[in-house]
Amino acid sequence: MGAPYLAGASQSPGLLQQPLSQTAEPTSNLTLRVTASGSPPIFYQWRFNDADIPGATASSLTVSNLRPAKEGTYQVLVSNREGCLTSALAAVLLDNPLRIN
Repeated sequence: MGAPYLAGASQSPGLLQQPLSQTAEPTSNLTLRVTASGSPPIFYQWRFNDADIPGATASSLTVSNLRPAKEGTYQVLVSNREGCLTSALAAVLLDNPLRIN
């Protein structure tokens, strides 16, 4: 099922679902997702710690083989012809019972 769209009306992108922060075991995989609305086509660019992730241009992002170098904040830039917006930050952390915040 696609995101809502009114035929013939130009709509800037909106986010119906933000990416959620997650904690996972070392070497596991996790998936971040967004659901966007607006006039098609809608484009996505995922970012890790404020830098674009090359080739990460879908509405979901799988972080494979989680390890310390992949811990941090992820977000996605969503755009179409009418505008762009940036999602909320999602923290990805290793499940570590000895973590001190």
